[in-house]
Amino acid sequence: MTAIAAGIGHNGGPPLVGWALKPRLHLPKFDPWRILRPLKMFDGQFYPAQRIHMGGYGENHLPVKIVRLLPTTPQTDVTDLGSYTFSVDIGSAYAGRYFVVGALSQAAASGSPQWATCSIAGQSTPLFLTSASDLSAAIFGGYIPSGSGSQSIVIASAGGVFTAATVYVWEVQNVKFGLTFTNTATQATSTSATISTTVDVRAGGAAFGVLTDNAIALTYTWTGLTENSDPSASHIGTVASKSFISAQSGLTVSAAPSGSTVRRLLVAAVR
Repeated sequence: MTAIAAGIGHNGGPPLVGWALKPRLHLPKFDPWRILRPLKMFDGQFYPAQRIHMGGYGENHLPVKIVRLLPTTPQTDVTDLGSYTFSVDIGSAYAGRYFVVGALSQAAASGSPQWATCSIAGQSTPLFLTSASDLSAAIFGGYIPSGSGSQSIVIASAGGVFTAATVYVWEVQNVKFGLTFTNTATQATSTSATISTTVDVRAGGAAFGVLTDNAIALTYTWTGLTENSDPSASHIGTVASKSFISAQSGLTVSAAPSGSTVRRLLVAAVR
């Protein structure tokens, strides 16, 4: 018998003649643990669904929310003072609570006062923007997570004493970075012309405007922001605010008066 007939291949390979492949069936080895193994990973606990953020603001970048203006009726003190204390119900305490404060006056009793400091429930609130001289206005803002119910809001001046003061307080949520941009405008001579300024607002931010004048009970029509309170015989000035989803570059904020007077407008944006 030749080597080929004997089934011995040349060069170690299969034979060239008289060779037929025999089919061989290979069944996988049955492994019961292959079925049971996924069950070993289950720890017996069921977990709540987790929110997945696909772009947008995300959980930590929600748009600024203006909750409300406090108090419902603005508080005014007509005493000649360098420091004014108002009692305001600020509601229940919670983490992430933020306040923006507008302080307004009409005239100086002595010196050249301007608003310098503010505290809420004993906690200091940083100064955003202030204006000097008689028609002084200021905007403060900061996180106040503690304190509930009726709390003292103290605003104080430097450089002199005012004849009166009014305080406005906005409760705000979702502020992440604080102050971003400010601007101011002044009409030093009596006029009935519209007063205006511009401010940039970051996407998801909010803007707050405060206006003081030396008249009594003029009305104003705001543009760019939503009016929250108009002047009256019982309080000084007018304020407005608005939150924005998209960025505002050079947002025009204006207030058209119903009569002639001198006035000052301050605007601050937060994010």
